[in-house]
Amino acid sequence: MRVLQILTDGPGTASGDVLKLQTTEHEVEVIDFTNMDVSYEELVDKIFTSDKVISW
Repeated sequence: MRVLQILTDGPGTASGDVLKLQTTEHEVEVIDFTNMDVSYEELVDKIFTSDKVISW
């Protein structure tokens, strides 16, 4: 399963714990808005190609 984690305020303890658990069983990609610029088109593409999207 492809999981996309979107961090709007940067990484936190809860998101880090969930990320560690998910990476053992799933393909996980993280977008951290505090550290990178992502185009709207790229973000929408990643959302629609993921099986699950989690926004923190």
